[in-house]
Amino acid sequence: MTLGEELFAVVRLLIDEHGLRRAVSDPASEPQAREGLVRGLLANKVGEGTLKVLSAAVTARWSSGRELLDGLESLARTALLVRAERGNRLDAVEDELFRLGRIIAAQTELAQVLGASAATPKARPRWWTRCSRARSSRHRDPGAPAGDHAARPRRRRRSRGAHRGRRPRRERSVAYVRSPSS
Repeated sequence: MTLGEELFAVVRLLIDEHGLRRAVSDPASEPQAREGLVRGLLANKVGEGTLKVLSAAVTARWSSGRELLDGLESLARTALLVRAERGNRLDAVEDELFRLGRIIAAQTELAQVLGASAATPKARPRWWTRCSRARSSRHRDPGAPAGDHAARPRRRRRSRGAHRGRRPRRERSVAYVRSPSS
């Protein structure tokens, strides 16, 4: 697995394990204790690079577990985009994200399932499988940010102005697919 894929897997783990998420993001606990917990749990399960990123993340001060998840998810997405860029696949990734957005927009039931906070996590992969059959797979890169990671979106609060003023990577636009919220 790549750095981005491993970070997405850790995000999923922290979403599923609320107690662990609270433990690694608790500002009242010692940063070294949080780092020790992460290293103890994940040392033989993720690569050294991922472990370094996670150690840095959990020793930082977060206002909430949700903020930690947002940060890790952003790092995972960036890692996958950097991989695509280094492999000269960024154009293909942009095209795939555009097509994915069109597929989701055309299937309102799918958009509702992906955007619903009450939807069961098991329902989303079923819909994703159905959706992915409809799209072309000739340009599929396992390191691209679409794919399994899009099948497991999570609801997040919109941060005020979080993306305003950011310069796109290499002066290029990369599409982020968001499904409509109910």
